[in-house]
Amino acid sequence: MEAIRSLIACLIVAVLMCGPTGVFAQDPPPDAEGAADAAEEDDVDVASPGEIVLWDIRGVDAARLDAFRKGVSESLADAASNHVLSAVAFAEYIKRRAPGPPSCLRGVSDCVAPSAIVFDALDLSSLVRVDIIAVGANYDVIDARGRSVRRGEVVEPDARKLGFAVVRAVFDATGVVTIDSQPQGATVELDGHSVGTTPLTYRVAVGEHTYRVRAPGRTPMDGTLTVTAGKGVMVMHDLNPTPGTLVIKDAPAGAEVHVDGKLVGVAGEPIPLGPGVHSLEIRAKGFETMRENVTIEPGLVLTRSTPLVASSAFLKEFSSDAIAFNNYILRLGFEYGLQRATFQDARSSDDIPYEFISIADANGNLPGGGLALHEQLNTVGLRLDASYGLKRFGIVALSLSYLSRGVDFDGFVGQRGGPPELVTLTSVKRLQVRPFQFFYRYFYRNFVPFAEAGIGINFSWLKVEGSQFDGAKTLRRTDALWTIGIGGQYYFTPNFFAVGRYSLQDYFENGLGTDHQFSIGFGAAFPNLFGFDPEPPAKL
Repeated sequence: MEAIRSLIACLIVAVLMCGPTGVFAQDPPPDAEGAADAAEEDDVDVASPGEIVLWDIRGVDAARLDAFRKGVSESLADAASNHVLSAVAFAEYIKRRAPGPPSCLRGVSDCVAPSAIVFDALDLSSLVRVDIIAVGANYDVIDARGRSVRRGEVVEPDARKLGFAVVRAVFDATGVVTIDSQPQGATVELDGHSVGTTPLTYRVAVGEHTYRVRAPGRTPMDGTLTVTAGKGVMVMHDLNPTPGTLVIKDAPAGAEVHVDGKLVGVAGEPIPLGPGVHSLEIRAKGFETMRENVTIEPGLVLTRSTPLVASSAFLKEFSSDAIAFNNYILRLGFEYGLQRATFQDARSSDDIPYEFISIADANGNLPGGGLALHEQLNTVGLRLDASYGLKRFGIVALSLSYLSRGVDFDGFVGQRGGPPELVTLTSVKRLQVRPFQFFYRYFYRNFVPFAEAGIGINFSWLKVEGSQFDGAKTLRRTDALWTIGIGGQYYFTPNFFAVGRYSLQDYFENGLGTDHQFSIGFGAAFPNLFGFDPEPPAKL
């Protein structure tokens, strides 16, 4: 019995692999060609899932044959095990099956064409005969009846890609491609044609395909993917913001361009930078370094004119952006105040309060008519300002002045309803708090004049001595005021400066006189204070 089965297997091999004039070379029925045409028009299935397809691949170049078979195997993906692609594989298939006598030889059914007997014995669905030529291949698909159901020519010089193309032509093979991106909504192009936006799932023919994923303001991503029959391909891309370009002009030849603390090029050359706000420094030997901030937009060219000033120049070249970038401003200075004061209504806070009535006249007497005398008084001390500034406008969040002066004035105090009593005024101390002021500034190179206005409170402490007191007594007074001032800041660097200012202060209550205050000092400005750094507009 075993000998009979081996003999049958050998006959089958001889029939199928006998060459171009084998069993399938028999004359087709009169309507064979019409049937073939009809099969092509009706898109006849040449194989169903699980059926075995035999490939008869012929050619003179062994390397091209191997590459072609590789392409066919890759394109068929998980279904490759149902395709017999070489004579060796076919022999192994025959050996595993060891087919018995066809059913027609056992009297179960009628014997028809020899091809039908062979297909029945091996459970084949079809035979694909391929002739590899120089620039492509000719294919012919033959069914169990010996009819050619699909034939054609494929042009593709690359043997591996040729395998994909033949599978695509023979089986109408397709696969599913899923393309996604971050951010989503990017346009997807397959083989040069727009097919949708991410996330996208799309069915395409087997083979290699080129794609592009693009979005406005983002760097497009290009690639190649290989689609196999019945198997999905997934592609995911992060689309990075498109770099912008910075061009520095009007700077000295060879000037170095530093961005965010790193040397990135020289003036005159295009410098690619990521979108956002960057700190810029232009350095050249013999010239003052110029500092400023630049905002780079995706895909755009930003050209900056940065003429540098020789280092011997008095006014150094800082851009207004470099100074304005340092929003938090602190100033500490020495202040000299000049006031025509009466000190009237200053009171003590003890159980029996005393009130200051007036300064004594030139004869040491109390002025008549109930009018208090004014005295020119100058005080000195320190002034501290804390501000937050934008490009032109800003707020002085807090301004403090502490001034004092030792004096020697005769004056009169009295208890409520009591007679005036002569005392000596020995010292005056003042604390002025200005919690809310606006300022405006103008930039001229590194010199920044400014004007400011606001309101505040003045606290005064008067120390008086007299025989009626056990030692000295302190009288206090609190008054609301308004203030205006002008001044200028000279920046040595974008962070450090000297400041000079004149302020005029007057009180809402009449008769208290007017303050004239002069101050000089130093200051510092920072982009980030106490760890708080607001996001620039480009990131919000």
